[in-house]
Amino acid sequence: RRVLEEAMDPAVPLLERLKFLAIFSANLDEFFMVRVGGLQQKVHAGINRGSGADRMPPREQLDRAAEADPLSVRLLVDLAIWYWFQRQYEPALARLQTAIEMDPNNALTQHFLGYLLLKMNRSADAVAHVLRALELSSAFTGDQLADLQRTFETSGANAFFRKHAQYAQQLNERGKYRSPLLIGVAYAAAGDRDAALDWLEKAVDEHAPWVPELKLEPTYDPFRSDPRFVVLLKRVGLEK
Repeated sequence: RRVLEEAMDPAVPLLERLKFLAIFSANLDEFFMVRVGGLQQKVHAGINRGSGADRMPPREQLDRAAEADPLSVRLLVDLAIWYWFQRQYEPALARLQTAIEMDPNNALTQHFLGYLLLKMNRSADAVAHVLRALELSSAFTGDQLADLQRTFETSGANAFFRKHAQYAQQLNERGKYRSPLLIGVAYAAAGDRDAALDWLEKAVDEHAPWVPELKLEPTYDPFRSDPRFVVLLKRVGLEK
């Protein structure tokens, strides 16, 4: 606060005020990365227990932060993730839609929204957002995107996500890496349990990012009782 007061003091030379403002901005960025980053990790891990004197839960703290900074797409997406893990799809949808309005060219947000809409049985909207995510990421060719669209129109969402996974596999075979977790979740969306588990096992072998979220991810709900899935959870310490 004292640094900001120096930056706002008209008696201080302009160049010095700019220096104080830069210091204040750097300190604020560091606080955001440390404090909000820690809250995001707790939200992603499904931790609901609060900390500090007020014992405010991590999700509620992020809610307050989003109210204070309503233009933060990152905070909106993190809140959507928390609601997604809690199977509260409507509030997750509201936050993702706002995030998309603010940043329509964010491929990860479009991808996330697609899978959320699929879980809400809105397959046409889900496919549209996943296709938009693939277009933004330049992962697939125009012909492949058109083929995926035709596949959905003629054979439905399961066929779309299965072909999506197959195209991603082809990228890997050509040396263009796609995470086995992303391929696994596409097969899971297609309802192909065995293929999904095959790729999730590869993801665990590779220590792929987001593996710790296996226990929370709603897309895997249909086969949580499958012995292979239980073994995967045990391998990464998420099940005794």
